[in-house]
Amino acid sequence: MESAREKFESRAIEKIFIADLDALDEPPPRGILSPAERDRAARFVRGEDRRRYAKSHALLRLVLASELGVAPSELGLAADRFGKPELRGRPVPVGFSLSHSGRMALVAVAPRAVGIDIEEIRAHVEIDAVIERYFTPGEAAELRALPPEARIPAFYRCWTFKEAYLKALGKGLWDGLDAIETLPGRDEMRKERWVIRSIPAPEGYAAAIATEGDARPARHSVDSLVPLILSPIL
Repeated sequence: MESAREKFESRAIEKIFIADLDALDEPPPRGILSPAERDRAARFVRGEDRRRYAKSHALLRLVLASELGVAPSELGLAADRFGKPELRGRPVPVGFSLSHSGRMALVAVAPRAVGIDIEEIRAHVEIDAVIERYFTPGEAAELRALPPEARIPAFYRCWTFKEAYLKALGKGLWDGLDAIETLPGRDEMRKERWVIRSIPAPEGYAAAIATEGDARPARHSVDSLVPLILSPIL
């Protein structure tokens, strides 16, 4: 019989799952989240933020459980020192990444390290100070040369590339944002063994994934995830 390790490694492909958190009307079953995750959710002041946090982390658990062929309760998920979820106590070499912004969530699963990021594009955000502090001089010059209507989308594209890359490396968000220089008009770039790509996102969002090698991710829509989130038997 094929083991969980063999089953996962034989797929050798990155998968991306996308979900509209606000479209999932029912809360996740209580037993899905760990006590630490429930405590973290409870600390959010806004109810909307509590629900989105809970649903996004339930989504991660259910996706991993489905991919590995185990029950969600068997997954030893815990936050590392940067707050990034990591899988403890499992012999399967699985890489995964979670990102949520606004109402959208993305989960990436791979047989190696992977990083993913999605950002809601906020048109009225003041980006000049962020560019000055966290972007390279080359990036800053290219972004400032763009017409105003193109600058905000380009900024978020660069930001998602940076954050996806840092997540794949297992580094904190503020630990080296200027270590990778992105190009605002490019959909794909390489840095050493990593490939960072822009991926399709809903209108008003930007998203990117960082992977090792050239494997193209398979994308799964919210339609395939709603039964997972709402199913009381998982």
